[in-house]
Amino acid sequence: MIQYNYRDNCYRRANYGRKGKYKDKHENLKEGHRKSNKDIIESLFAILGYLKNNTDVDNPTSQTQMRKVEEISEYLGTKSTFHNKMVNMAIALDSADGVTLNERRDCRLMFDSIDALIKEYESDEYFDDDDDELTLAEKINSVRGIYYNHPFSKSEVTDLINAVKMSKAIDEDKKPDLVERIKTELASSHYKEYTCPIYNTENTDSQGLRENLNTIQQAISNRQQIAFKFNYYITEYDLKASQYILKPVLTKRKDTFVSPHFIVADKGRFYMLGCFESDKPRYTEGKKKLCIYRIDLMSDIKIRKIGKSFAATTGANNVNNAVQGSSYERFKNNHLGMSYDAPSTVTLKVRNPYKTGTNNLTFIHDSFGEDYKITTEAYKKEHKLPKNQTDFEIVEVRTSPYGIVNWALQYSDKVEVIEPVNVVKSIKERVEELCKKYNVNV
Repeated sequence: MIQYNYRDNCYRRANYGRKGKYKDKHENLKEGHRKSNKDIIESLFAILGYLKNNTDVDNPTSQTQMRKVEEISEYLGTKSTFHNKMVNMAIALDSADGVTLNERRDCRLMFDSIDALIKEYESDEYFDDDDDELTLAEKINSVRGIYYNHPFSKSEVTDLINAVKMSKAIDEDKKPDLVERIKTELASSHYKEYTCPIYNTENTDSQGLRENLNTIQQAISNRQQIAFKFNYYITEYDLKASQYILKPVLTKRKDTFVSPHFIVADKGRFYMLGCFESDKPRYTEGKKKLCIYRIDLMSDIKIRKIGKSFAATTGANNVNNAVQGSSYERFKNNHLGMSYDAPSTVTLKVRNPYKTGTNNLTFIHDSFGEDYKITTEAYKKEHKLPKNQTDFEIVEVRTSPYGIVNWALQYSDKVEVIEPVNVVKSIKERVEELCKKYNVNV
């Protein structure tokens, strides 16, 4: 425990060691101590605040430099008092349990002799030496190169700032203030923000999205079902604006019941993955059906109650095609555009020559990550094609038939779907529809 002794103006840690005897770990701020002009607690907070705001690993300071700063110099006291304060602050900030000091990388207050302090503080010899008249502060000869070791590195602070700027769940007008608070709380004044504005181009109600995310996160954490209504956009004439506007309307008036399992972000949108729930017996037997909903299109969302109790969720292991554990990346690749039909193996012939003479498969990687297989050589052998033919690649992916149809049309200048037959048929039908729509004779 930590005690403050008003008679001595010193900090003392009482330790009941292995011998069961009362031990004085250290006596601080005792010899040569002179009271500063400010209360000691106030002075410690002032010094800590100054170090936090004005120093970091690349910009340390010293007692001499601090005495030149008017706003902090009055809190330092004499040289010996300052020395004692630094040692005691290091112990207070760098000890998680009051018995041992953190490892160097986890220490908050740093100076040149911090390693000596850690060694001396934790030495068995120091614990057991009843006759040792030297205080711990007196055993530390030097306190130079002082800085506050911020828990986040400069690159990590930049990552957090970029995450805020790119977030779709934070209102644009709130982002600048939040960014400034991150810089103030997590970095020193020496931090330089090498980031530029990142604009949210998604047409999303950030406030509504944030409220929906909060409710869904609460339900997932507590393993509870949710009830909500789902919306889509239609046009409606606005008398005040004297023009047609887009307006969200309900797909149905009744609530939709869902057991939420995951929240995922895909192409700038947030989705909830879960399974459908119902009060009807025929929907409550056997494995449940997977569902995927865009969170920004949900409204009137709440935790579902059955009677007076909150409804418990159905686990993902009881859902067809559900995401299991940390397998979201594969799920995303297997369900292009967040389609929720069962995935199939699809064979693609890719022709996308690059200036180097090889086929550029960047768009394949963007869509499927590492979850695809190159089978070009086997295809050449099966179809008796020359080994040196390099104008195409054969790629196998496992994904949603519905999603791959739209994807193949998007990349029709680069991709031809070879198998399965049902996917090829769907693409042909879509192409025929397009030809009719645009009066193209084939």
